[in-house]
Amino acid sequence: MNIVVTFLILIVVLIIFLAYSIVYINNEKFEKISFKESMDLTGFPIITFYIGEEKLNFILDTGSNVSYINKDCLSNIPYKKIDKVTYVTGFQADEEPKPFAYFEFYYKENKFEDEFCVVDLSPSFSQIKQQSGVVLHGLLGSNFFQKYRYVLNFDELKAYSKK
Repeated sequence: MNIVVTFLILIVVLIIFLAYSIVYINNEKFEKISFKESMDLTGFPIITFYIGEEKLNFILDTGSNVSYINKDCLSNIPYKKIDKVTYVTGFQADEEPKPFAYFEFYYKENKFEDEFCVVDLSPSFSQIKQQSGVVLHGLLGSNFFQKYRYVLNFDELKAYSKK
């Protein structure tokens, strides 16, 4: 008899826990950034951020360990130079050290601040502009997604971050 009562109590506690978990998860606040429109238009996951009135389009690149900004963009935005350099490796290995810049940017009312490796992305970005009509200013690497805890959902074409 004691085993049956204990088992029933355990089941009731489990049901209450599951019901609470479902309600809590469904009501939890998640920050959402949609990249659906850019995927529909260009085939690329792009998010537009703002620095004042200046629009900056960033392609989402989880394969890159750092974020990059096109060096031509720095003349239009306030930034701080960082005493840090890196060597960029890719299809065309470059032995010249690349500097970093730090700046604040916004998506709606949400403020972000991060460091970006400054490189000349104009050749690559001009090809994308010719193909899609979209002007790109940089790319967000996995360091941004880790720092702000964003997860990309390609089923919904949204980036989610738990607030």
